[in-house]
Amino acid sequence: MSLRAAAAWACATPLQIVAGYAASGLLFRLRTEELATAAERLRWLRWTAARLACCGAALALRDTPAARAVVLVVGVLATYSHNARGRSPTARRAAPGTVALVTGATAGIGLATAVALCRRGVDVVVPGRSPERAAAAAARINAAARGPGRARALPRVGLELDDRASVRGYAAAAAAAAPDLALLVLNAGVMRPAYGVVVGGAEATVASNHLGHFLLAELLGPTLAANAARGRDCRVVVVSSSLHRVAARALDALPDAAARRAAVTDLRGDARAYGLFPRYALSKLMNVLHARALARRRPAVAAIAVHPGCVYTDVTRSLPWPVRAAHALAVPCWLLFQKLPPHGAHATVHAALAPELAAAENTGRSPYVADCRAEAPGLPRDADALADALWGASAAHAGAG
Repeated sequence: MSLRAAAAWACATPLQIVAGYAASGLLFRLRTEELATAAERLRWLRWTAARLACCGAALALRDTPAARAVVLVVGVLATYSHNARGRSPTARRAAPGTVALVTGATAGIGLATAVALCRRGVDVVVPGRSPERAAAAAARINAAARGPGRARALPRVGLELDDRASVRGYAAAAAAAAPDLALLVLNAGVMRPAYGVVVGGAEATVASNHLGHFLLAELLGPTLAANAARGRDCRVVVVSSSLHRVAARALDALPDAAARRAAVTDLRGDARAYGLFPRYALSKLMNVLHARALARRRPAVAAIAVHPGCVYTDVTRSLPWPVRAAHALAVPCWLLFQKLPPHGAHATVHAALAPELAAAENTGRSPYVADCRAEAPGLPRDADALADALWGASAAHAGAG
């Protein structure tokens, strides 16, 4: 290979990678139903076409370095702004004395959410699997936020969301230590590569992503309701995913309402039919249904479901090492096509503080927020009946042990 040909190949290869990721990013969002409306799909098609055009122009201008550099810079900045940053959350600050509890705040989106809330004047209670881990995360949050809100861990108590006894113990400690609690952010989530059952008989993904949060919200519900009665803006923010649409579509493929109800209320699942993404998607649909049912049962407390976007986090930590390795090796390209946790926290912060999402503006309704704006979730048929059925099954599981 000649030097000129080698140089041309070296210039072309990064552009081919970027073009490939642009196209695959669009396909991924279409596959996960993240683009819920025709307008959103058209907007992404336009952006993808523009990015591919930038790559093509840069290749065509390989003999004009200055023009090529301008095209590349514009393309990269546009890609970052559209994909990795997204819309900014509300600029509203919290009312003085606002206290939040954020699950999953020891890393990823949860930690970034806690930092952002502290910067807006919220005092944040940080749970962790152990008190030591929670205390370390609270110190990191305070160092990053630098006030005016402060993060703190509860001493001598940890939170394991897939363990009902742990959730009950932590909720009791939180209610005593944070009687002014106004925001409950149910953020923690896992993806489990293999089928497993926790104590109590529930499948592990559903136990961590839905049942633990359901029980925590129920146990802290009286505190939130009491503070709402005193005029506080109280909210429960449930972090879901656009993948809930995939689960909703799977439910709608079932023959009748009884089959859909059985699929949603089967908390144990079937080891033979277990799939990583289908089960994770179902747990995220459960999050949306939980928020929907909660809004009708406690209308004085806002219940909001959130899609944070396509975010680079350690959610793959439980997956096989080849998947984790591939995810890590793709970082240079993913930085253009995935949000980092601070930007992934935008939608959650918006849901927690935006005035138009308060309970008074949405009595009995649960908004679904993506990219810092409300949009229609992808719900299955008979969504309210399924939400009620899931509520009943979750409450039965929560009270069973």
